[in-house]
Amino acid sequence: MSQYGEEPCSSWIVGLHGLSPKHIKRGIRNVVESGEDWPPSLPKFRKMCFAGEGWQSRQEYVPQLTHEPSKEELKENIEKVKELRAILLGCSKDDL
Repeated sequence: MSQYGEEPCSSWIVGLHGLSPKHIKRGIRNVVESGEDWPPSLPKFRKMCFAGEGWQSRQEYVPQLTHEPSKEELKENIEKVKELRAILLGCSKDDL
């Protein structure tokens, strides 16, 4: 607030548009953990909001396996994978 004032300026309003609360939280955490001077520039803060974002962080959650498949389920899944592979390779699953 001492540098930018009580109300956000229009460039920050526009610059933060489209960021989720999760992104903002990550950005603030990354700024604090960086040890750099506060506050960062808008482009630097946006970059920090997305830093470390991989496919897992784009998911609402990463499901954990809570079900141990039976031997029958494993066999069914293997057959499904063979069928998909055959489709992709353009051959019969028996050829695999």
